[in-house]
Amino acid sequence: LTITTSGSYTLTVSIDSSGDENSSNDSEIFEFYAAIDATALDFYEDFETNGFPPPGWTVENGDNDTTWEERSGITGSDGNASTTSFIDNYTYNAPSELDVFVTEIFNLTSATSGILTFDLAKAQYSTTLFDGMRVEASIDCGATYMVVYDKTDLDLSTVPSYVTSNWSPASANDWRNEQIDLTAFLGENI
Repeated sequence: LTITTSGSYTLTVSIDSSGDENSSNDSEIFEFYAAIDATALDFYEDFETNGFPPPGWTVENGDNDTTWEERSGITGSDGNASTTSFIDNYTYNAPSELDVFVTEIFNLTSATSGILTFDLAKAQYSTTLFDGMRVEASIDCGATYMVVYDKTDLDLSTVPSYVTSNWSPASANDWRNEQIDLTAFLGENI
């Protein structure tokens, strides 16, 4: 199998074995996205143009329960209705469960600066029931990672106190812009 163009692919693997007593397990289908080149900078993703997750991005959901999803009609960071990535932590209580949102690979090989910026709206429930968010970067295709952002509890929250109701942002003031310095990764694909 040789892939020469980035995109979504389906690979079907099958066998034909004489005397096979269970032909229902003779084939497997794998759906995947292949990235041939790292994405050049400057890059912008709004989740409205390409949907969620965008092409080349994946969601890893270890417990196959609630995870990252697309949510439309949310009051965005500019105060207008927006489409966002969203995880419903109000009805999902799974301590220590990781829901991972993996981006495509980005090309910083010729970059002179690197900053990841994103807008965040988050309310925490209580001092004992709260969430965390971590951003990690890899220069070896995910064999190892370096934590570049890690916040929990009220440090992650964009509202000043705990909220014990099902919350979503009601105004632009409920959002915060985060910036992560990626200078340590200049000259690399991450």
